[in-house]
Amino acid sequence: MLGVAIALLLNHPGLKLKRLYRALYVLPVLIPPIVVATTWRNMFNQDAGAVNMLLALVGQLFRIPPETFSIDWLRQVEDPISFIPLPLSYYAMLIANIWLGWPLNAVVATGALQSVPQELYEAAEMDGAGPWQKFRNVTLVYLRPAMIPYAIYGFVITFNLFHLAYFMSAGGPFGRTEQLVTQAFRLVNEQRLYGVAAAFSVFMFFILLAATLVTNRMARATASFDE
Repeated sequence: MLGVAIALLLNHPGLKLKRLYRALYVLPVLIPPIVVATTWRNMFNQDAGAVNMLLALVGQLFRIPPETFSIDWLRQVEDPISFIPLPLSYYAMLIANIWLGWPLNAVVATGALQSVPQELYEAAEMDGAGPWQKFRNVTLVYLRPAMIPYAIYGFVITFNLFHLAYFMSAGGPFGRTEQLVTQAFRLVNEQRLYGVAAAFSVFMFFILLAATLVTNRMARATASFDE
């Protein structure tokens, strides 16, 4: 959603320096994954991390003590907010993954938006369609065939998100952010259980195969719907 929203914003005909903005937001894709994971781990550091420092700065406006925001995002055992269902390290990894994933999403969405004939918008406007109707009946129709394959690509990449899970939280606390790919790595390198690790890999393959087949079926159905 974030990538599509930014692509729509940068596709506005009156916006200047669009090429510069598009070149800048592709930078996260070019940075090596281990650098991304290390940088975000440092940003979520409890004592000197940029996230806690920013929260403390905002808290000063509401006269909240700075020690309130001394949060150990990646190793917090008991979450300070009782109603959240997952550990804070999960949300830290989620934020890092969103930052890492939306630029390529925006590139795909930008390519799809540039293929939309302007005559369709003019015809819809002549028929009395508003901005939401033009977006729903014209823009989304052209976005859908491009975004459904990208959705499965994003699922596969996130499913195998080894660098963030291993270098940011190391699967903690107590394995609550462990993934199959990091667990298979530990089985091989720490416990030397090569057969179990191979079974993990086969299990992952069939999960991704099933997701790919379902998405391909959806993409074919979308293509026939557009025709």
